[in-house]
Amino acid sequence: MSINLNYKSLDSRGLVDHEAKMKKSFDRLIGLIQSYEKFQRKNPNFTPERENTWKKIPEVDQIRNSMTFIDSRTKREKYWQNTVKLASIYHDEVVLQSTPNSFMLAYRTLVGIELDPSDLWQIKELGANILPLDPSVRYHPPANAHSVFRTNQTGFVYYPKGKATNVIRAGIAQGKYKDKAQLETIFYDTALNTKSLVQCRYIEYLSDILFENSNSGLIIQMVAKLDVKTGNGSEEFSTSNVMSFCEVKPFSQWPEEIKSESENIYGHQMLMPLLLEPLSHNEARKKLGIIQDLNRENTHFDIRATSLTYEQEKRWNYNNIKPNSSQRKELLNYLKNNQPKCGHHSDPHTKKCNGMTVNNFQVGHILSQSWSQSYHIFKESVHHPDNLYLTCGPCNGSLNKGGPSKSVLKYLNDEYLTLGDLLRKGKIK
Repeated sequence: MSINLNYKSLDSRGLVDHEAKMKKSFDRLIGLIQSYEKFQRKNPNFTPERENTWKKIPEVDQIRNSMTFIDSRTKREKYWQNTVKLASIYHDEVVLQSTPNSFMLAYRTLVGIELDPSDLWQIKELGANILPLDPSVRYHPPANAHSVFRTNQTGFVYYPKGKATNVIRAGIAQGKYKDKAQLETIFYDTALNTKSLVQCRYIEYLSDILFENSNSGLIIQMVAKLDVKTGNGSEEFSTSNVMSFCEVKPFSQWPEEIKSESENIYGHQMLMPLLLEPLSHNEARKKLGIIQDLNRENTHFDIRATSLTYEQEKRWNYNNIKPNSSQRKELLNYLKNNQPKCGHHSDPHTKKCNGMTVNNFQVGHILSQSWSQSYHIFKESVHHPDNLYLTCGPCNGSLNKGGPSKSVLKYLNDEYLTLGDLLRKGKIK
């Protein structure tokens, strides 16, 4: 389901605002803590099989006391605003990130060991952006030095720095990690403190609920610090960084094999690492832009928080919806099973609609084909499924070279009836 995320709104269809989703995530976290309390009582001497582990797992009261940053409506609202502000910072820093393949190679195999310059060339060939540090930043960082790329940092960095209500700014890897995640994902073990545990679990739940019924999640910046043997300890390249923006994968989206392995290692979900998927430059920019858009209060239409896959975009391109195509047959089945109204059924700007049937339906364009011919950028998106909707032939024909009216657009938005929306809802495949 696509979701309406206008911050102040609660509409008649039961779509909830940010506070409701953040409160729901908070309540789910409380439920996890209650489950952890039972686990701890049953297994008081358990410690996870990880390299840097607790001598004793955290007491449940320690975890509860670490929830103060989100334990009220005001704090959760501040938390969300910090998340959006950080997304704006991230959007500007995407230019600094490395490709997923280069980052995963660096993170999995090069962190925590002394490297030859040739190792940097290896990941450079895969698209790594090597970020050297001035020695003054490396050894004696000034107060205004970039908080993420300081070498004296390890574990999580928070934003805003030094504030009670903050969000995870970055995760900085300096040690070797035993990574059992899938090829396209990585594990990041939490720091050995309860605040990190609570932050990670809350981010997971918020990703799950905020982007309901989708594969999207919130974004964390990850940095792999690399120690390079240069022959001169004061050279900039003696410490280098590669950075990636990674999407949080909630526990509900973990493959069953990874869930099972992790439960054996960590004992309880509360103690588990984050599962992260490094993003390409384009994916990062798109997803960060969506997070920023979710906070806009002046939009007249709902934000679609889930992007379509390349395969969906290609399959449901207008030019591929032909009379005898499988796509056409799917639309016929959708019409038979759901009996939707023509997009123009109550439109005062087109002639009276006599109804849409399996015999007279057409796929119309929101941004018209005629108008799109005037601008090259529109030619690339005019046939995208998010620009297509179902209408009857007579109404579609009455538009001539123009597009649908505001009343039609409002109806399509309110009912989520573009072909892209139908794909997101699983009405068509």
